[in-house]
Amino acid sequence: RHIAHSFHFTYKAMAWIQPLLHSPKKTSYYRQVHGQRYDRELLDMAERFVKDGQISYAEAHSLWHSAQDGKGVTEVERKTLQYTLDHMKYTTKAAAFLRLKLDEGKVQKVGRKSSLLPKVGDKAKVRQLKKADSKDAKESNVKPKASVGSPAKGPIGHGKDAISINLSGPGKDEKPGGKSPKKSPKDKQKVLIKWKWVKRPNSGFPAFPVVMPRKAHRFSLVVCHPMGCYSTFFLGPEGLVKDLLVQSKMIRDYCKILCPGARHIEWGKQWFRYRSNRGGTRQCHAEIISTRDLQRAVDFVSGVVSSEVSTLGAADRVLLGGYSQGGCISLAVGLALPFDIGLIISQRGMLMKQTMDRHSVNGETVSQTDK
Repeated sequence: RHIAHSFHFTYKAMAWIQPLLHSPKKTSYYRQVHGQRYDRELLDMAERFVKDGQISYAEAHSLWHSAQDGKGVTEVERKTLQYTLDHMKYTTKAAAFLRLKLDEGKVQKVGRKSSLLPKVGDKAKVRQLKKADSKDAKESNVKPKASVGSPAKGPIGHGKDAISINLSGPGKDEKPGGKSPKKSPKDKQKVLIKWKWVKRPNSGFPAFPVVMPRKAHRFSLVVCHPMGCYSTFFLGPEGLVKDLLVQSKMIRDYCKILCPGARHIEWGKQWFRYRSNRGGTRQCHAEIISTRDLQRAVDFVSGVVSSEVSTLGAADRVLLGGYSQGGCISLAVGLALPFDIGLIISQRGMLMKQTMDRHSVNGETVSQTDK
């Protein structure tokens, strides 16, 4: 604090040191609350998430992934997550997800599986877990098809390379009312949707999953995951990709879906690092962030989008979206691209101040409502 007041710092240097000066010093890995010991990092993360009123589904995912930072989820970490469920407000979907993970009593780890079995005596649950483990082991032996140009193996332990979806129900893009068109035997059974892993050379970013269309490639959808999650975030059994494929025959037949992933920076997957914490989602756009991280992420996703535009030969056939921090990236990429693409969607994301300043026109900064 003395040298910060006594000497001249560059703007970047002061932006880096200010959060350190105002953050409380962490003296222990644990935090005591009413005499109980909890994981400090998990508790701090949950308190940051709940500042905007509630913890979302994506943020619950981030908490669960953060708890898996070591050799599985420890008892203290499990107790901490349970404490947040009991004392903090979650969305219904987020609470259901975290309770399910805690009740399952098993943890997915990078490289292999470890399990914390349920209480002794609950034989039915033990049998159910063993059956699920056996099924997962069989499915994990299926190798993804090599991708054209840049094949890569998926990150071990970050999810399966396929999902099974039921196409028996009518899609939203089918005509309502009247006689339903006859469905082929194929559409009356479950279909396995596979994805392949693609890595952009010399990008410094990890391989990411790509779902190819069943018939022909006519347009592309690029989706960016939230902070703290993996590139498979949208590919889960309750994820966005599954919903799109079930509800729209056009998407599953003609749309290529790409899920680029962020780099692992410090504690987890982040598109960019925050250098300050002013509190609350509404002030998120004004936080001090790593502009270098932001630019690297924008360049990477721009490369993914540009490659799809080149493949299709039409920019308006490429769509870009993102959730939370991924939404911030999608907006920044949209402004950075030298051409207009078909659509940009940002859910719970916003234009960061750094993005607005970079793309200011005639001294007037781009506002949140301009894009």
